[in-house]
Amino acid sequence: IVILGTSRAEAGIAPPLLSGQLGARLGRHVIVCDMAVTTSIPLQDGYMLRQLYADGARPRLVIYATAEFAFNSAIAATNPPVRDNLEYIAHLSDLPALIQSHVADGGPWQGTSWYLDFVAGRLFRPYADRRGLEIGLCGVAPSLGVCHDIIPSPPATSVTAAAQPGQQFPIMRAVGWYPLPPMTANSLRNSQQQYTHWLANYRVDPRAVGDLRQLIALAHRHGSDVVLLNTPILPRHLAFFPHPTDYADFIQAMQQVAQQTNVPFFDEGLGLMADPADFADTNHLNYWGALAFTGWLATHVVIPAWHRILALR
Repeated sequence: IVILGTSRAEAGIAPPLLSGQLGARLGRHVIVCDMAVTTSIPLQDGYMLRQLYADGARPRLVIYATAEFAFNSAIAATNPPVRDNLEYIAHLSDLPALIQSHVADGGPWQGTSWYLDFVAGRLFRPYADRRGLEIGLCGVAPSLGVCHDIIPSPPATSVTAAAQPGQQFPIMRAVGWYPLPPMTANSLRNSQQQYTHWLANYRVDPRAVGDLRQLIALAHRHGSDVVLLNTPILPRHLAFFPHPTDYADFIQAMQQVAQQTNVPFFDEGLGLMADPADFADTNHLNYWGALAFTGWLATHVVIPAWHRILALR
């Protein structure tokens, strides 16, 4: 099972728990890998899934966790992490689609340097791998003047709760789970600042919807079933939209995609979980919320989907 989406899925779905529950209920070991990436958009997720198939993986089930901001592509596509990720996972043949997405700030003309950098990386592999080469060289000669800015810090193994410094939550990188600590006043402020910008002038971009349809079609061509899943948010998150109807427009667009592509859509954004104690901010589940949501996901979504897959085969 592969999970795709944004940090909401990265933090809110616990692969070890899901795999354990499936093993106990189905009597077989099921590998669950959370490939969700912070700020990801459907275009990026489609390229990631394409690479997964190219590498020989054949997941039985793809869970795509939707997020409303990711479909506000006029803003979402220009987030620096999206640009950085696309530079490495896109193919040279994807350049027309990248230009249409306006992934570089200011559109295709003002973002010429990004596109030139992307083309150079695709045509000249050492240039594409330059960061890794720099890190490798500095590992051999760490005293070089520039190396103190290049050598990455050792990856964190846990997240510490700000309000309770003694409480830590383990990061499980091998399966893609990055659990979050409980909510704080600072995390709520961060949500407000971030999403007031990310949801500005909200409009469900047809290109992003088309990218999601292409992702589903790609999965089906490779024999994978797909489930669309809207993960829990707190009602106060709706205050960040410019208009009260914007969130409903997003849900309607996801329902239409599900109907047109014949895949189930589980809208659990509002109503399933509303206790702030389960959240790290207005839209990310914390460690305990992820455990609870993953248990629900196993029982109500994944196990029925797995039985349906086996019945059809």
